[in-house]
Amino acid sequence: MSEMKAWLIGILLIIAFFFEPIVNLVLGNIHQTVFFKTTSELSDILKAEGGVNNHVTNIIAQLEARGYSIEIKDTSNNVVTSIVEPGTQLTVFYDYKFKDASGEKTISTTNNVLVLKR
Repeated sequence: MSEMKAWLIGILLIIAFFFEPIVNLVLGNIHQTVFFKTTSELSDILKAEGGVNNHVTNIIAQLEARGYSIEIKDTSNNVVTSIVEPGTQLTVFYDYKFKDASGEKTISTTNNVLVLKR
């Protein structure tokens, strides 16, 4: 009987000390994977569309509803809100806020996009 109690106490201690970090690790990994996939796909769309048009604006609005903050600037540090000339380099700033077991976290990155067509 005492062996079973010791075993249960040991399991409870392991769960108490290791469960939250494991959950944070798994949730953080899932959010990071989705974040980096989203940033690469949006960069590909910007490259293909030739800048910011209605399609890109709709995608950005949907992403902002999910916790993303996206800002697109040109090499002169001006915010881009329209189609740009081919050969223009755009810089896309991403911030993503999400909640995990220990609170709110933010992931940030920057991508450079060379617009290929109009």
